This record gives sequence, C-alpha cells and structure tokens, in this order.
Amino acid sequence: MPKWLSFYQTMQAAKSKSVLVHDVSPVDNLAVALFLGDAEFKLYAGIITLDNNRVRFAVRDWQTMIALKILRSKIQALISYAMQQQGRKALPLSESLQKWADIWQRVMQAWDEKARKRGGISSA
Repeated sequence: MPKWLSFYQTMQAAKSKSVLVHDVSPVDNLAVALFLGDAEFKLYAGIITLDNNRVRFAVRDWQTMIALKILRSKIQALISYAMQQQGRKALPLSESLQKWADIWQRVMQAWDEKARKRGGISSA
C-alpha cells in the first residue's frame, strides 16, 4: 500500500457522512520530495522537510541530498518556464534547460529500475 495518494475530487455523503474520493492514484516518495511544498534540506541530519516539518524524508547520504536539492530547483525552473509559455507559441528550451530535462528523465528512469531495490530515500 503506497503512503501517498493523489486524488481528483472528494465528496461527503449526506446520510452516512463518509468521504468518497474519485480518481485516486499512488504517488511515489521521490515525486513528493521533488515537487511538493517548501523544502528544507538539512544536510547534517540527512533529512528533507516539506512545509515546516509536515512531511519528512530521510536520505542516506549527503551526495544524494545535494543532488535532490539541485534537481528540485532545476525542475522548478523547467515548470516555471513551461507555465510562462502556456497559451503562446512554445519556444524551444534553452540548451541548459534541455540538459536538465534530460537529466530529470534519466533520474526518473533509474529510480523506477534501481532505487526501489536500494531504498535510497524513505519516509522519516
């Protein structure tokens, strides 16, 4: 069972007061760490905290922590660029952004294949 779920819509049933959730899908720890909330990277503790300690992730070593910090900032730059281009004729990515987009894709492929076996990032 995944720890994180994304959903499209929630509704509360009138009579039973139970909550109904529509279009639910699992979300991986890496996606939560890279995309959600305000992140604080605590190198000495080996912890990534999101939204003032609402979510915490333990990272095995400082190299992984720095790589995740840089990748997170570059992904935010890519998403910001894409949002600015929304509704306009899409301009090609700059050489630097294209390089980071390729790195992001390789990281996600490697995560799917190898990192789950190693357990490089886990929920704290």
